[in-house]
Amino acid sequence: MHPELVEMVDREAAVLRPLDRWPTPEPAAEATQAWLDDVRRLRDQHDAAAIIRSRASDLDDVTRSVEVAFHDVPTDGGTITAAVYTPPSTAPRPVILYFHGGGWWMGGGASNFALNDELCRGMALAFGATVVNVDYRLAPEHRYPSQLADGIAAVQWVQGNCSTLGVDPDDIMLVGASSGGHLAASVSLVAPQRGLPQLTRQLLIVPCVDATMSAPELQDEPDVARGLSLLRDYYFTGVDDLEDPSVSPVMAPDLSAMPPTVVIAAEHDVLRDQARLLVRRLGEQGVPSRLLEYPMTHTTAVPDVRGRILAEAVAALQEVVR
Repeated sequence: MHPELVEMVDREAAVLRPLDRWPTPEPAAEATQAWLDDVRRLRDQHDAAAIIRSRASDLDDVTRSVEVAFHDVPTDGGTITAAVYTPPSTAPRPVILYFHGGGWWMGGGASNFALNDELCRGMALAFGATVVNVDYRLAPEHRYPSQLADGIAAVQWVQGNCSTLGVDPDDIMLVGASSGGHLAASVSLVAPQRGLPQLTRQLLIVPCVDATMSAPELQDEPDVARGLSLLRDYYFTGVDDLEDPSVSPVMAPDLSAMPPTVVIAAEHDVLRDQARLLVRRLGEQGVPSRLLEYPMTHTTAVPDVRGRILAEAVAALQEVVR
């Protein structure tokens, strides 16, 4: 074998430990749906592993040093997957639970792991933390409160596997983007009532924290408002009270139990004012918080801005937890 090819194969193999979980060829008696779910979940893991391995040669040595492995996380709905990123730092490390975006119904499975690989590696190195990318269940097949249940289960799983993961049970941080920001905020809000460990901080990236979609800025964008309402209804159909704190965290009467928080907002985003309101209300209730606002849309930033966000978020979080 050509020496250069050998080197490439070795580099790719080092990126991910081999997956050793495979679906059974056929379901057990009366377990067809569970079998189908398991096949889909394991297929997503293998597809994601192939995509990430194929990119290994494009990574610099530092980025490549972050190890990735897939784990099963039990929930009340069965089993979900978490991709765990471990940096070359001394254990016990802080741990970050990351919840991807996608309007409550997209961005999961292999797409989640592939699209967020760069971000998770970057966070692992920037924070010196183990990052757990949680592939929670998606709407409309799984409606509220399935995602909240998965988020809570993921925190409990980390808490129960701290020694195996090499993480500090007293330093758990949540990060969420867009609808994943909604999930992170909801989990941190209900954490004290659900017996979860004290969360040390959270980073919410262009989050949706008001499911009522009643903010004044949305009234000037009727087409956008209709689209957001459709996404909301994929997940929250059947919810009688959209002002419930776990549905619209910014409307919770008491936010004082939330951890120190940094919120990233986009200037050209109809969710911008939700982010501003959340930071204002957190400050009023004594929660250390900070807003970072950038000249970007909900999903797009120029390279200069995109390259600054993570470093500035790390600095801001260090400030709010002092």
